[in-house]
Amino acid sequence: MIEMPLQYFGCAIGASITADSTTISFPGNDHGIAIYGPYVKLRAGYYKFRLLLNIPMTAMMPRLKVEIYAGSTVYAEREITTHCERFYIIAYFDHEVAVEIRIFSNWTKFDLNGVSYEPIEGAVRSSEKSRSSIHKSLISLLKSQTDQISSNWNTVESAKDAIFGDSSVFAFLVEDLHRHTVMLQRLGIDAAAVRALFNQPETAAKNATQSGFPIDQNSDDVRALSDGHPQVSNSFQEKAILNGGLEIISPFSGEVVKSVDSIPVPLFDTIAPVMYEFIEHNPFVVGASCGWVGSLSFIWFIEQDIIIVSNPGEAMWANPEQAIAFYISFSVNNVELLRSYRGKNRTVALSAGFIGNMGHYFWNEVAGIERMIRATDLLNVTKIYCRKTNWIQIADIFDETIESRASLTAEVLPSINDLPFSVLRNNEFLVRPTATSIDAKLAEKIQRKSVELFKSSQPQRYEKACTLLSNSGFVLFSNLRAHNKCWKEQREGIIAIANVVDDYFKQPRSRLAADGDWKDAGACKGPVVIFLDGFHDCADEAQAIMKNAPGSVIFVDGTKVTFAETLFWAFNCNAFTAVVGSGLVPVTWLADKSGVCYSERQHLRQMAWWRSVRKLSGTILHPQFDDITDDVDQLYANFSISPKVISDLMRLVLIKQDADRLNS
Repeated sequence: MIEMPLQYFGCAIGASITADSTTISFPGNDHGIAIYGPYVKLRAGYYKFRLLLNIPMTAMMPRLKVEIYAGSTVYAEREITTHCERFYIIAYFDHEVAVEIRIFSNWTKFDLNGVSYEPIEGAVRSSEKSRSSIHKSLISLLKSQTDQISSNWNTVESAKDAIFGDSSVFAFLVEDLHRHTVMLQRLGIDAAAVRALFNQPETAAKNATQSGFPIDQNSDDVRALSDGHPQVSNSFQEKAILNGGLEIISPFSGEVVKSVDSIPVPLFDTIAPVMYEFIEHNPFVVGASCGWVGSLSFIWFIEQDIIIVSNPGEAMWANPEQAIAFYISFSVNNVELLRSYRGKNRTVALSAGFIGNMGHYFWNEVAGIERMIRATDLLNVTKIYCRKTNWIQIADIFDETIESRASLTAEVLPSINDLPFSVLRNNEFLVRPTATSIDAKLAEKIQRKSVELFKSSQPQRYEKACTLLSNSGFVLFSNLRAHNKCWKEQREGIIAIANVVDDYFKQPRSRLAADGDWKDAGACKGPVVIFLDGFHDCADEAQAIMKNAPGSVIFVDGTKVTFAETLFWAFNCNAFTAVVGSGLVPVTWLADKSGVCYSERQHLRQMAWWRSVRKLSGTILHPQFDDITDDVDQLYANFSISPKVISDLMRLVLIKQDADRLNS
């Protein structure tokens, strides 16, 4: 490949080149174009560009974008949302251009150690002997023909190196289809069929009522769980449940083809992309659920060495290379199991609740099951796979639905790694249903179940909580955090907030009502109660707060209670303070309360779409960016905010509540 000297690239927003011109470093302290250049003249044709990157392994998911740009046209672009060392992007120029490579960073730290390029004859090299051999082995593997399978692919790394090591696979985003239509046509692939695969219509299974499923797919009840953030319908999920398989328009024949073979591939102990196989003629694989949003993620044309990827954005946790490499290594190691599975009649199973993040658990997975209940009534489903969580279990939330179906069961697996074996051994077609919003109806269902679990598991504690609640004058839910994303002044801040709330309700309060008269806002009829929410690692912090806070305030230590009790206080509080992220979920998306939230700057940006997940009626205030000082400029960093900033915001919430109460 031809090297592009790094000294000819431009640096911006904090990027800098080393003295020996071997590395350009970006500290991740901003967002925008960090590196650009070098305006190399290239003739018309296909070119492959290679970038050598070093992206540190941190809790933060990388968010970079590479553009191949010339004149005023973007010829190719790809997002980088996983840690990688070698990155390839292919572009086609229909005339001579002066090429500029742009690297955009969204608060992601990285080093660029080299850029090179080479012209590609015909853009794909599937005619090469080595690639033909690989294609033959892959197709044999998918057809469980053991005599032609390479045992050297029995690990994820070896499979990844065999398939992607020589960079022959051409991957591009579906939004770039128009740039590659001629090439796809030459290979017998219909670009329109590919586009239709990813651009699922907003309405779900059109023939549902004709198939004996009297469900209104367009009802407000169904749509209420798919109109949040992001704006995706994922209607393929209910279609697959109703049809007992994934039906699509074949990009080769134009006819409707159906896959009943679904292979889940567990990654990172939290997600399991599902590989839907179409292997009868012109074999290809459709990958779904490579991220939390649960969309169709990519289509892999095996013999053509092409992968077309849906626009992943921040929702893509695993890239196609990772999913495919695991899928192939799993197939090599489980040939006989797959042989007995492929092509058989199926029962339908769902997977939910494996994500280890509370927000995504309720927002995408619990809501996803609820969406399928409303859209399909689960009439074809015989199994829901889930795992035991620290929250309200899937099987508990939906126990009425499960108990009302004689053929439907919920099976709790020890680990997500058990999922593929259970699906294959039980001869099931798997769908991971997801949603993008939570509505009041689902929140009420979760509340009812949490009360039921709290009352049945700890009846005495439940009665004490109810008594304390009825005798209280005001309940504040305060979320604590210790292991990361920690407010460094948290102890002093919560004590300051306790003083503000306690003093506020001790003072005479009069407010200007809507009719123009000053009215008494009423005295607090009982003590202020503060529920201190947090993981076990917040126990010492909770004790210190309770020791130094006003003696008139009653505290409930929530660092060692069940999640059902946590939800009891979330649904019954008058206001909250919470860290943006999981700590904000119970009091907003579930309980719809008013309060103050805060975090390091990167998580605070989530407030731009937070209300899209649930239509909230409560007042939510947060500090300005200038009020926040992060230890480091990245996700999950600890941060400093003056306690007065947060306590002043809490006072505003209390004043607003008084005004609303008087004017209602």
